[in-house]
Amino acid sequence: MGRSQYPLHSHPSRLLAHRRIYRDSSYLALNVTALGSMTAISLSGKVWWPLFPVLLLVVVVALSAAVVWAVRRKATKTDVLVQVLTLLCYLITAVVAMASERGTVSPHIHRLPSLLTQGLILTQLVRIWHRDGGRPLRLLNMVAWGGILADTALHYLIRPGP
Repeated sequence: MGRSQYPLHSHPSRLLAHRRIYRDSSYLALNVTALGSMTAISLSGKVWWPLFPVLLLVVVVALSAAVVWAVRRKATKTDVLVQVLTLLCYLITAVVAMASERGTVSPHIHRLPSLLTQGLILTQLVRIWHRDGGRPLRLLNMVAWGGILADTALHYLIRPGP
């Protein structure tokens, strides 16, 4: 049995088949992407709701640890003040969000203290970004900010459940 004069990947019939498969698969990939994004937009609230308390815990722990770090490491008074204000503002956000779940207040009211918290975190990150010895404080603030942004993303991705 002799070998074909064409390697497996360059046989003319295989090249035509490859082009057809590529064209069909790219069409399929576009359809799957469109279906995947439609599915991601309508996540079930019953399944994903437990992530909200977990994210709340992550943010509160990170901000509390940042306050403790700022106090124990004798950071500047401004650092301690900004960290305490950030923690208090986020706790207010959490209380207002829980009240909005019960229907006591509008669900949109907790956005204002949440934006204020994010602004305080950003302010603190800008202040301490190039400071020597501020790495743990930067990390804790970034973890807290990531938790807040993940919470915000979940609000937009989860559809209201029945």
